[in-house]
Amino acid sequence: MTAESKTVRISWSGTLRGAREIAPIASMGVPFGIAFGAAAMQAGAEPGAALGMSLSMFAGASQFAALELWVAPLDPVALLLVVFAVNARHILMGASLYPWMRHLPWGQRHLAAGLITDANWAHAMEAHHKGQSDLGILVGSGALMWTCWQLGTLAGVYLGEVMTEPRRFGLDAVMVVFFACVLVPIAKRDPVLWPWISAAVAAIVATWILPPGWHVLAGGLVGGVVGALGPIRGPRP
Repeated sequence: MTAESKTVRISWSGTLRGAREIAPIASMGVPFGIAFGAAAMQAGAEPGAALGMSLSMFAGASQFAALELWVAPLDPVALLLVVFAVNARHILMGASLYPWMRHLPWGQRHLAAGLITDANWAHAMEAHHKGQSDLGILVGSGALMWTCWQLGTLAGVYLGEVMTEPRRFGLDAVMVVFFACVLVPIAKRDPVLWPWISAAVAAIVATWILPPGWHVLAGGLVGGVVGALGPIRGPRP
């Protein structure tokens, strides 16, 4: 066992710190979840199905994409493909965290991986670049985001019947604002814009030529390849 593997851990203090630091962004999961719950009801989903999606998938963008195909009769193959396309970015995020997570026991590693979201992945990567070894920051931030997402979905399900026009409340802008809050701090820390620009261009082009949902995977892959071809940098101080 290397010295590095001995220092990697999930502590209660790190978990609480992760939840505390992500709280401003995690709180946005409530209106985000409300928007999903209301949209699910309008799409004809049963309350149990909407709540079950949030409990098991915990993937807002994928869940919204699935609602686009929520018509009778349901096509499970199409649903699976769309969810995979939108959520495939988690493969890249998990791979980027593997050098840090691989030192954990199997159970803790999968617990941490199951709580990865766009926001707490970015937060954890920044902590890792600073040389921090406590993966509790990933677990705590992910657990709080999961809780906010469930609370929002529950509220949205029961508000869905009375909230007939979510756009009047600005809920259609929640996803854009959420991802802006995640990406802007990263862009400030890393001013190399070519991966971001290439990902955006690839995603826009893919919306014209690929089935719904696949533009997310296209943007992630192109941006990842461009970033990998750039200069290799060590951890920031």
